Order: sequence, then C-alpha cells, then structure tokens
Amino acid sequence: MFRKKRGPKEENKIKIEKVLKSLEAGSSILKACEAADINRNVFYDWKESSEENRRRFESIIESRTLVVEDALF
Repeated sequence: MFRKKRGPKEENKIKIEKVLKSLEAGSSILKACEAADINRNVFYDWKESSEENRRRFESIIESRTLVVEDALF
C-alpha cells in the first residue's frame, strides 16, 4: 500500500508544529529548528509570513520569558 505524498504546505505545517512543540518544551529557537530539520532563517520567514504564525510563536516565547522573569524576582 502506498502512502500519499505530502505537498510542501502540509510539510511546512508539520514542521511548524514541531518547532512549536519544541519551544513549548523549553528548547531554544535554534534547537527547535534543528528538531524540525529547518534552517533558523526559515523560522523567522515563517514568523513573518503569517499573522497566525507570528502570534503563536510570540505567545510561546512571551510565556517562557514570563517564567524566567518570575524565577528571577
């Protein structure tokens, strides 16, 4: 049985989700990109390419910043 080949948009969605999960787990942007097998520049391109992507990425990064700030004070 053959598996349907994914198109580029579907592959990107899968990789975006991998990056998001890695960031949520505490990975750096670089490590999250490595986990998704993408270049770090691609992360920034995706972030700027869509309002939804920007909002999702920034939400995770902001929540992690708040955790660090809370730990410092």
